[in-house]
Formats: sequence, structure tokens, C-alpha cells
Amino acid sequence: FLLPMQEGSKLTHHRDASVIPAELYQAHSLVWSNDIYGAKKFLEGILENLEKEGKKSAWLTYGLAEVVFWLQGLHLQDKGLRKELEKLLDDTDKLAEDLADRFNPEVTLGGLFRGKDKISEEEKSYRYLSATVCSAFSLVMRAVFYFRTEEQLRAVFLFRRSWLAFSKATKVQQKRDEKKWQDDPELRGLINFGVGMFHLIFSLVPPSLQLLTSIAGFEADRKGALKELYECYNSGCTMAAPAGLVLLMLEKFLFKKKEEADVIWERILAEYSKSFIIGYMGGFVLKLEGDLEGAIKAFEITQRFSVDEGFRQLEASTHYSIAYCNACGDDWESSKNHFQLFIDTPIEIANKNFRPWAAYLLGLSYWITQPDSRQTIANDKIAPLYRKAIKEWIREEEGFDIFARRKMKNFLKSDSFSPLEEVTAILGLLVEGKQSEKARPHLDKLRNLLEETEAERDYHAIWAFYTGECLKIEKDLVKAVEILQRALEEDGKVKQETWVIPAALLSLADIAATEKDWTKAKEYMKKVLR
Repeated sequence: FLLPMQEGSKLTHHRDASVIPAELYQAHSLVWSNDIYGAKKFLEGILENLEKEGKKSAWLTYGLAEVVFWLQGLHLQDKGLRKELEKLLDDTDKLAEDLADRFNPEVTLGGLFRGKDKISEEEKSYRYLSATVCSAFSLVMRAVFYFRTEEQLRAVFLFRRSWLAFSKATKVQQKRDEKKWQDDPELRGLINFGVGMFHLIFSLVPPSLQLLTSIAGFEADRKGALKELYECYNSGCTMAAPAGLVLLMLEKFLFKKKEEADVIWERILAEYSKSFIIGYMGGFVLKLEGDLEGAIKAFEITQRFSVDEGFRQLEASTHYSIAYCNACGDDWESSKNHFQLFIDTPIEIANKNFRPWAAYLLGLSYWITQPDSRQTIANDKIAPLYRKAIKEWIREEEGFDIFARRKMKNFLKSDSFSPLEEVTAILGLLVEGKQSEKARPHLDKLRNLLEETEAERDYHAIWAFYTGECLKIEKDLVKAVEILQRALEEDGKVKQETWVIPAALLSLADIAATEKDWTKAKEYMKKVLR
């Protein structure tokens, strides 16, 4: 699906003939170039001038809402930004609905009262399509906003409405294509993005829930999602760069197409190399590849921006990400410092996301880095931290919070980490960071502990799983399968660390998929779901 770029062309570019205002592209460029406040001021000025002329713009109002959405996400504690965002989305919805009512090809009550606009059927269809797409994006933004504020029921309802709007826009576009009316690649690209993202998200829903999503009106099509996202990426619309980032993750980690992913990444970097958005995304990509040093440097770019601009929530998130990368590389001293800065950020700024897990890892970092004063550290720092985390930060609906709580409670039973708990925690992070060479001494230590003690079978399964994962990282897939099967032999014997059996099955499914043995991969996945 990749189209070659012409020399000097940009990933995101505006065409004068498009119904999408050029100013929206300028605002997007400012946001992606780290000037969010500049984008806000720019759009506010444009809308103020329009108002003086007795005019309004649904798309530019939506654009300003999008900028405020960014700011509100970076300043969750700012209630003024929340009110401003909701007001802008209300205004966008009203403007878009009025336009859709005015230019609806079908007869509406509002249209009868207004009378007929003296424009062609083709132009009326174009204006109606534009209003419908604008409304769809406004609804999506409001839904994401409500998910952010943990108002899930309202969010689900709005996602449903936005899907219906995108479906309606798709039908209008298809009719325009049938009549061979003039195309607007930018407007089409926005439709591609919305439809593609819906198909992608709901194609990732577990089979057990797909019946419910089907009843709700969502029919997922992953291949269709990929096609839609590539068309958006190649359209030059304002969502081309976000579509590129989604495709980058899909090609690199889901479809294992490194060359395609590299082309997308280079194209995005050519335009937005200094963007804090790209820095943050790049950090995650590099971390998943095992390039922890590169990931830390990328997160540090975003961190410097967040400090300069006073975005404290983003700054806290980068501390967590840097700390996690350091822990995945066995640098517990650096990890401890950044986890501490993350935990020290007031909860009204950084909210509860990652906090219980960060608290558990901070306690572990205290323990690892200060071996000569462990009892004092346990009493003075780790135990109080864990009690606070368990009492105040756990969210019952979040799996990692529940996992962290169990780990912290285990520590509080004796105010210490057992040697088995310590070594398996370190190993888990090293394997996640793809640091197999650093993991080897810890695997040897775990094996020795298992030989010396009557350990629970959980730890035997964990040793087999982490050993298999290291062999996978080292591309020794035949031996990896053999060792991972040994983890499965512990099924039914594992008491607490029950995650290890489905994790081993997932790893075996991944190896089978890599070898294009789809039958075996499917069998493993069915066992995971059971």
C-alpha cells in the first residue's frame, strides 16, 4: 500500500480545493512541532476574526477543540481546560449538525424551514459529507475525553454514535464515487482514518466479546483496517501522521514487516523529527525492539520539552518510562531515581495510571541497590510505600494493579523479598527488555535456587518460561519450543503465578506464527483463550 513520496513533498499537505481549511493544517503543524500554545493562539485569532465578520467554521472550531484536548491531556488538573474543551465540542457539534441538516440530500424538517440553497446536488452532497465527518471526529474526541475522565458508559455511547456517523459518511462517499463527482483526497483520508481505526480496535477484541460488538453494530475487518489506514497515510490529510504511527506499530510488531515499518518511520521523522509526540512514540518502539539506550534518549527529548513547557503529567510519564527502561536493563540505581520522581508527583497531576506497579518496582529497587541496610530500608521506606499504594492507589478493574497488590502483600508478610521473588522479578524485566545476555546469570541463579530448595512449582514454570524467552530473543527457536513445553508441563501445579501458563502458550503461538505454521499457532491461541 505504500506510495512513493515525490522529492520535496510532505507527509501532511493541504490542497486548495479541499473543504478542510488550510488553517487547520497550520495548527496541526504547530502542535506536532511542539508549539501547542502557538496553535491555540493562532486558531483563536482566526475564529475571532471570523466572528467579527458574522461567520463561523465547524472545522476550525473542531481544530481548536483538538488543540485544547492536547492541553487538557497534559494538564489533567486544570478544570478550566475541561470546561473550555466541552464548550468547543458543544459548538462543533451544533455547527456540524446545522450544516448536515442544511445540506442533507434527504428532506429534513430544518431544511423545509430554511428553504432550498441554490447550489448543485454535487456541492450539497460535498457539504453534507464534510459536516458528517466533522461531527464524527468531534464525537470520537468527546468519547476519548470521557474515557480519560473514567466515564466509560458515556464514552461507549459516544463511540457508537461516532461509528454511525463514519458509516454514514462512507455511504455518501460511495454514492459520490458512483456518480464520478469531484474527489477530495483530504476529506476521504479522514474517513479512511476513522473507519480504519474502528475496524482495527474491534478486530483486537477477544472472540468471547466479538458477539457483543457485532450486536452493537461493529463488524471488525482487520485487513480492511490496514487498507483504510494506508489510504489515510497516503492522502496528506491531517490524520496522515497519526495513521503512520499506527501503521508503524502494526507492521513492525504485528505483521513483522521491518522494511515497511522503517520506510514509514523515516517518512514521519523527515517532517517531525523534533516532535515530543514522535519522541515519546519512538521511545516505545525502541524499547519494544530492545534498544533501551535509544529508548531512554527518545524519552529524554520528550521530558525536556515537558519541563520547558510545564507539562507536569507528561514529565511524570517520561520519568516512569525512563525508570522502566532502566529496570529492563538491570540499572536499578537509575531506575530508583526516576521511579521516585514519578511517585513524588502529586496524584492529581499524574493520576493513578502505573502508580501501583511503579510503587512495587520502586520498593524492589530500594532492596536491590542497598543490600547492606535492607532491614532498615524495608521498615522505613518499602513497607510504608506499599501500605499507602495498597490503601490508596489500587484500581480493581486494572489487572496490573491487582498483580502489584499481590506482590506488595507478599512482601509485607515478612518485610522482605525472598531470593526467588527477587530474581524472578529481575528476570521478568530483563526478558521484557530483550536483554538475554544480562538475563543468563540470573537464570543460572534461579536454577540453583530451585535445586537447593523445595520451591513451589510456580518457580519451575517461570524458569522454563524465561529460559524459553531468552532462546527466542537469541533466535534459537527449536530449543525455545522445547523449554517452553516444559513450562506447560507445570499446568495444574502452579498456584499463584498462574499467568505463566498462558504466557508460555502465547510465546509458542508467536513462534509458530513466525514459522508460518498457522494451524499450530491457532491451536495454542485457543488454549490461551480457554
